[in-house]
Amino acid sequence: MLKEYIKTKCVHLLLGWECSPCWYRFAHVIELFIMDAFVDLFITLCIVINTGFMAMEHAGMNEHLYRTLVIGNYVRSAVDALMCCRKTCVTSRCRTT
Repeated sequence: MLKEYIKTKCVHLLLGWECSPCWYRFAHVIELFIMDAFVDLFITLCIVINTGFMAMEHAGMNEHLYRTLVIGNYVRSAVDALMCCRKTCVTSRCRTT
């Protein structure tokens, strides 16, 4: 009896909620952007460029090359973080139907 009660409360707490209409509109706009084929192409190009940056790293690099590679890695990390957040918004429990 207690086990079923706890299970029911947990399911209601985790899955029994509705999102605001603003969230649905926001998620729909983000979904249109994320599911575009050119966004996947952009991510693929970022991966290829980052692979080139990693291949250029070596011992005894000059300061200019080092700073360029650091900035490239920061940009790649920012792109990955943004895409992760956006895909989480699109694929969340509270999404448009």
